[in-house]
Amino acid sequence: MTSRLAVVALFLGAAACATPTPPRPTASSDFLYLWSASTDSAAPDFLAVYDVRDRDGKSPYGALVTTIPIPGRQNWPHHTEHDVAPDGRLFANGFDSGESFVFDVTTPAAPRIASQFGAVNGLMHPHSFWRLPNGNRLATFQMQHDSLGSAPGGLAELTPAGVAVRTGSANKAGVDRRIRPYSAAILPAIDRVVVTTTDMDGKEQTRAVQFWRLSDLSLQHTIELPNGPRGDEGEATAEPRILSDGKTVLVSTFNCGLYLLDGLATAAPSAKLVASFPRKEGTSCAIPIVAGSYYLVTVPAWSAAP
Repeated sequence: MTSRLAVVALFLGAAACATPTPPRPTASSDFLYLWSASTDSAAPDFLAVYDVRDRDGKSPYGALVTTIPIPGRQNWPHHTEHDVAPDGRLFANGFDSGESFVFDVTTPAAPRIASQFGAVNGLMHPHSFWRLPNGNRLATFQMQHDSLGSAPGGLAELTPAGVAVRTGSANKAGVDRRIRPYSAAILPAIDRVVVTTTDMDGKEQTRAVQFWRLSDLSLQHTIELPNGPRGDEGEATAEPRILSDGKTVLVSTFNCGLYLLDGLATAAPSAKLVASFPRKEGTSCAIPIVAGSYYLVTVPAWSAAP
């Protein structure tokens, strides 16, 4: 028996009576990069390159061009940047090993490994990479170690070569030790970074969302998302997304809650539950995208009939 995921599309207009701004056209990509592991545990991880150019049916769409193997043991390939930066670098992490790889894709059909890095100033197991206005990357690191064991990680600004410029720690007095920086949304205009906190090891989860100052990577506030009618919507904070107005932030949770943030740069930021999607046992609502004036998120509980 098979099922399909349902995708929820929420229209995001500035006001009910306003005419929405049409989404800007985007250029088509010629190649798709797939960061993956082999089913054979003895085989290396690899970056696969697929040709996705429209050739009017003259050659197969999605043909495999090449694979770039990663030397050494398997790393558990996890997050990459969501698109390729103008500098031709693509960051990808191996969460299990704690190693990250920077691919040079300036020759799109023939990428190469440009650099590799592990722990940064004591911060371990990077998770997500986001591009900063200056061309560097902001990385979330899940953890670090202190005298009590595993502690909350932090943020790091990295050059396109993966070299640390500065770091900030989430391991502060009063911060829940279960917190693990997960994903981020960067708002330069108000000097803030919104950070979610799900533990990739799945040991313990919180309802925490953090607000960091972008200019010095200092943690400013940590709040807990309020639960909704089901009682667990706020747990396992997932992905913050900035809407098309450039300032509104929605935070999804793996437990299928959707939250609107308010007062991001104030002394008392807050969150309001705006949607509680149904959740089926063993599934998660994950990886939303913003497409023009729409916010789209998968809801597995609304799967199609078998």
